[in-house]
Amino acid sequence: LYAWRRTCARIAADGSALLSWVEPSHGDTYNLRYAVRRGAASAWNALVCKLYGLDLQDVDCALKLFPRELIQSIDLDSDGALFSTELLVKTLATGARIVEVGVHHYPRTSGRATGGSPRVVARAFVELARLHRSLRRATARRA
Repeated sequence: LYAWRRTCARIAADGSALLSWVEPSHGDTYNLRYAVRRGAASAWNALVCKLYGLDLQDVDCALKLFPRELIQSIDLDSDGALFSTELLVKTLATGARIVEVGVHHYPRTSGRATGGSPRVVARAFVELARLHRSLRRATARRA
């Protein structure tokens, strides 16, 4: 989470989510592993959107901009896969509005994706179970 003046941004450390005016340095790649990862990400997005009444296309998009005061006013407990979900649910509970704007996603230039590993997926579901009650309360405050 990076703060700049009055705005905060959460950006993927490997730069895989970039603003649209950044040109890719190499061609797009597509393979089975990518398709499986996209499918798993879509399923996770659908699950958390259904559980917490979110109407969002991509809960885990790595690029998010928030007013600094809003971020400082929210208590976050997640330190894993549920971070974005918790951030968005609690943001909506404050009465703030969320607007999604498309960004281009480019292949990684370094590092390796770990989000689809069985260990990471298992930890995500453990965290979901641990935080579910508090996120449902935040969802109820929004209604």
